[in-house]
Amino acid sequence: MADMWTLARRNGPVIINIPHAGTVIPTAIAARLTEVAHHNPDADWHVEKLYQSVASGFDATLMCA
Repeated sequence: MADMWTLARRNGPVIINIPHAGTVIPTAIAARLTEVAHHNPDADWHVEKLYQSVASGFDATLMCA
């Protein structure tokens, strides 16, 4: 399985957590998806990019899954 988390550690007191953007689907669940769902049309593909600038501005740690 692919790494489930990415962590960008910074020095500020704030932690921004994006617990599940929907881009990684465990094999057991993926086996039950329809053909359309295999393409992850509802995933938040770029949500971590949106929050990177916020995390940088606050010197915050950013956790994404």
